[in-house]
Amino acid sequence: MLHNTPKLHNIGFSQFLLCLFEHYHEGVLVTDQNGILTYYNKAMAKLDGLDSQNVLGRSITDIYKLDTSQSITLTALRLARPIINQPHIYQTVGGKLVNSISSAYPIFDKNVLVGAVCTVVDYSVLEANYSKSQEKAKVLPKSSEPFSDVVLFEDIIANNEIMRNAIDTAKKTVFKPSSVMLVGETGTGKELFARAIHYSGQRATGPFLAINCALMPSALLEGILFGTSKGAFTGALDKPGLFELANGGTLFLDELNFMPMDLQPKLLRALQDRKIRRIGSGEEMAIDVRIISSINDSPFKAIEQGSMRSDLFYRLGVVMVYLPPLRDRKDDIVTLLDRFVKKFNKALGYHVNGFSSDALAALLEHSWPGNVGELEHAVEAAMNVIEPTDTTINLDHLKSAIPLGKLNIARYQELSLQAQSANPSADEDMDDDYAREIAILSKALQKSRGNVARAAKSLAYSPQRLHYRIKKLGVSVSTFKR
Repeated sequence: MLHNTPKLHNIGFSQFLLCLFEHYHEGVLVTDQNGILTYYNKAMAKLDGLDSQNVLGRSITDIYKLDTSQSITLTALRLARPIINQPHIYQTVGGKLVNSISSAYPIFDKNVLVGAVCTVVDYSVLEANYSKSQEKAKVLPKSSEPFSDVVLFEDIIANNEIMRNAIDTAKKTVFKPSSVMLVGETGTGKELFARAIHYSGQRATGPFLAINCALMPSALLEGILFGTSKGAFTGALDKPGLFELANGGTLFLDELNFMPMDLQPKLLRALQDRKIRRIGSGEEMAIDVRIISSINDSPFKAIEQGSMRSDLFYRLGVVMVYLPPLRDRKDDIVTLLDRFVKKFNKALGYHVNGFSSDALAALLEHSWPGNVGELEHAVEAAMNVIEPTDTTINLDHLKSAIPLGKLNIARYQELSLQAQSANPSADEDMDDDYAREIAILSKALQKSRGNVARAAKSLAYSPQRLHYRIKKLGVSVSTFKR
């Protein structure tokens, strides 16, 4: 087939790219600037029930019962811009009706429009794969971690004052019906908070369901939330949505700012009326669902940028809980490290009991853009490269997880020595927690050049609290002044 499509070379396609298309599970077709088919892969032929040799060289409107305004490919050519994840029902000249999600991308050569490529996914296959993954998730064994399913507030690590304030705010919402919006970067623990709110209140015996709005194709999301009725479209079945399944419990809408704008009014209506209607059904049903949502950026910024309706925000953001990134709660890092070491000791059968002082300094210094998830990854990666007999993770073990080449290793060794010299009379058998706290305080004081007020701010401590801990642990502030 590839050798019979010489026109593709005229629109800048390589043979390598065509070979990739041949192995796609999605249907792929390519046209020139006039809508004449120049490439048509095996998956597309199977989806349409047509012979590829009989369609090449023919116009889109000759192959499909569509006019120029109904064809996604011709529309992309006419507008000279991509059309992405568009629900599309079309009929072939052979009479086959296809319910699809299609995308079309115009192709340019030196700013001249020369053609378009269109990808087509069978909606029923996409829905079946999603349903299968959901069923698989239901039968997976539960993790032994305390926050794998049921989460209570005491399961959330929060030595940091900002994090403790977030927990205090969330606790106040537990027995109230109002919607809660969790605001924080990816990996800051928004789902943990959502679960803790659910399992600490009167809805704890009801279901807790979660969906990430950023991961679901927009064409699928409406059916997943509201359900479908048989006959609503080709292949549609009577199927409850998450609102029905979460009745009497909690529905967590993660990354709400990625929900398509055209779906947000329907969500708002459901929240206002406490009723939903399945796609294709004229019958409304009452629901009793508490909504907890999350957003990974400022909601006001999302409204300004047009990714969230202001009226939906006013409905869902009644109580706002802001979760700090890990770089702003570094006094939680040591406790988190302990939890992850214990977790992977159990998984790997190891007996690691901590980190070398320079490795700990590196972990405390790193900015952790991936937040707690990145920290856990770093520990797991390190524990996969140590020897089974090792009991300490050192800097060398962290190289696979943290770009140490970009960091000053000598600096970490200096910080380590300063942490030790800050309390030279410390007994060798000092409790690990005290030793680690000394390392944390010493790092903050070193960074602030001995300025206690600045060090306290970086740790989210009050100056009074830091002075108390410095005195309690015998840390010499003068060591860090320069």
